[in-house]
Amino acid sequence: MRFLLACSPILLVFGLAFFGRRSALAIALPGLLYTSFLCVAVFETPVRVIILSAFDGVVTTLPLLLAVYAGMLLSSVLSDTGSLGRVMTWLSGRVRASGSQVGLLSIGAGNFLEGVGVIAEPVLAPMLKATGLSPSASATLSIQGYAGLMTLAFAGVIVRVLSLVTGIGMDALADPVAGISLVAAVLLAAAIPLVTGEGFMTRRGMGFVLLGFVSGAAAWGTARTVGMSLAAMCGGLAAMFAVWISSERGDRGERMPFRDLFPFCVLVAGLAVVNLFPAVRFLLDRISFTFAVVPTHPVVLRPLTDPYTYLWCALVLSLVLFPRT
Repeated sequence: MRFLLACSPILLVFGLAFFGRRSALAIALPGLLYTSFLCVAVFETPVRVIILSAFDGVVTTLPLLLAVYAGMLLSSVLSDTGSLGRVMTWLSGRVRASGSQVGLLSIGAGNFLEGVGVIAEPVLAPMLKATGLSPSASATLSIQGYAGLMTLAFAGVIVRVLSLVTGIGMDALADPVAGISLVAAVLLAAAIPLVTGEGFMTRRGMGFVLLGFVSGAAAWGTARTVGMSLAAMCGGLAAMFAVWISSERGDRGERMPFRDLFPFCVLVAGLAVVNLFPAVRFLLDRISFTFAVVPTHPVVLRPLTDPYTYLWCALVLSLVLFPRT
């Protein structure tokens, strides 16, 4: 009976999410209150322990929250100012065929944008529709292209959550997570013709499979040799490069939007320096702050080696370069 009661908070959260269609924020409070009541009434947990555990959870997830909110704000600024649209227009204009544009936008740009913390769908869906796809197919492919590598995306935030939950280090998780993501990336790329209404075994369909493999393999190799925070963005860059070298060149004459690309360059450069040079990472890791809400669980913040710092730098730079009216 006590085992079933211990499982009941999970069932409550699942029921509110699946049947009640509640948002994560709406689920959090009743889930916390019910779990706290259960701990006090059934498992005789001191109230002080519950309060300290709740605050410890806030401090533990602080690096993740900083990255999530920075990515959301960066996406909003770049989208509202038209900067992201100009970059995507320039990219899609580099290749001529609509199939190549679909692969470049859905798999290449989708993984790169999600990898650097930018929400891809609002920009990619209209761009995919411009290639001749239906609205529903455009909306689907704006997600499907990066869904396989989503665990590696957002500068490795989801893997950090796995590390916190399991107690396994990120380095140990990198290889199996990246390997599973490779399989998922290939399968989702293979399903693109099903969304666009083409035959599965056509030459174009096999091209999507190959592109998914290139993206997944590049992400896997990056996660194993360089670092998790660069994996998804490198997978996206590899896919875009593969499309560019294998496709007929487009004839659009837009100039490269250097100003619009600059925040991305700063973000990628910062993460690359930290991950590529062990001596630099060792020095920057020494600048850290330790919090201990619970004495047995110290939380260490390393602002100069964690992705959220570079996401916030890109955000501030974007606000300076593209002031919102």
